[in-house]
Amino acid sequence: MQRHIISPRPNLEARARACAFDFATMDGEIYWDERAYYSFTLRQIEDHIEQPSAELSALCLDLVDRAVHDERILQR
Repeated sequence: MQRHIISPRPNLEARARACAFDFATMDGEIYWDERAYYSFTLRQIEDHIEQPSAELSALCLDLVDRAVHDERILQR
């Protein structure tokens, strides 16, 4: 993974508002930070990101299925 330093768009907050994105700033602090981005190699994605992402997705879907059928979980 490489971190790349960039200049944020000067009109970010206005563009965010125009798209109804209310999280460019929160409590006066930058929330959507465009001062840097990260890049990954294909191997990093295939070896370290895809499988854990698929596992997390499956866990989330399993929980939703359980919650729909269990009132106690749904209420929590």
